[in-house]
Amino acid sequence: MVISEYRKQRIGSQLVKTTLLKEKRKPIYLLCSAQQQDFYERNGFKLVDTDVLPQILKDEYRRIIELPFAQNIKVIAMVYR
Repeated sequence: MVISEYRKQRIGSQLVKTTLLKEKRKPIYLLCSAQQQDFYERNGFKLVDTDVLPQILKDEYRRIIELPFAQNIKVIAMVYR
């Protein structure tokens, strides 16, 4: 997440695009809060069901949603192909 005073300068998008250009392995999965869905969709990611995640991310998803601070956060999975 970009600090609020630096938002709307496309810093986050540039970081994501640079990372995607450098990473040759596809697909790329991520876990994020539902509030970030629009940002990642603008950068080429698509929402996916957690059932399609690689096992290590399924385990991480289950771990995250059990954390006390995450009880009020909707965590979603996304993929870039």
